[in-house]
Amino acid sequence: MSALPARGPAASRAVPGSIAAAQWAQIRAAAPQVTATIQRYLQRLGVFLELLADRVRSSAVLLREDELRRLLLASKRGGRPGAA
Repeated sequence: MSALPARGPAASRAVPGSIAAAQWAQIRAAAPQVTATIQRYLQRLGVFLELLADRVRSSAVLLREDELRRLLLASKRGGRPGAA
């Protein structure tokens, strides 16, 4: 007999992210328009964070408000600041 507690069912050791993926699929089925909007916002946020990280790594100078606005606009377009 072991002093260790018995392990729970295999479902308690789910692959990381699999529960979130299943929940996201349920939300997508129930509200496809909402999930499409959320996905667009998350993509824009990802682009903005990449642009911001590039800027922070490239210069130790504090970020000015006008630079931040350019990064936000560029993230809406999905590209680099100054891109058409």
